[in-house]
Amino acid sequence: MNSEVEERLEKIEQLLEKVLLKINMLEEKLRLMGIDSSELRIANMLVSALSLPPIIALESSKRVLEIFSARTGLDDISRAIIESLSTCEKLSISEITRRVRAIRGKASRRIIAEKLEILEDMGIVVSTKLPNKHLFMLARCISGHGKS
Repeated sequence: MNSEVEERLEKIEQLLEKVLLKINMLEEKLRLMGIDSSELRIANMLVSALSLPPIIALESSKRVLEIFSARTGLDDISRAIIESLSTCEKLSISEITRRVRAIRGKASRRIIAEKLEILEDMGIVVSTKLPNKHLFMLARCISGHGKS
């Protein structure tokens, strides 16, 4: 019985070593491609929270980091709003609130609306008013810096 357990543990250890080696190789390839760990962290969060395909999440994470690096002092909710809009889609307050909830775990529609106003005043977000909807999008997506 003991030898069987030891044998299984040894197999698990060998498998973990292979996995770690592959992770190291992937990290090196990504580093050589110019993708840093911040981009990967944000992209991973977008894949998990918003079910985005990895390539779209990487493009979105680049947009997010460009905005974050240009604007310091953004609070967590504003950052989550920017992350939720990073796909360059026009979204309603309700859609943004759902995405922020997926990212942060909680979100108030009223607070999201207030933060969107502030982000619009800062030039980070633009809005479009339609007869029955008010849609928001990252300004960067409209000004030609959007979709890669």
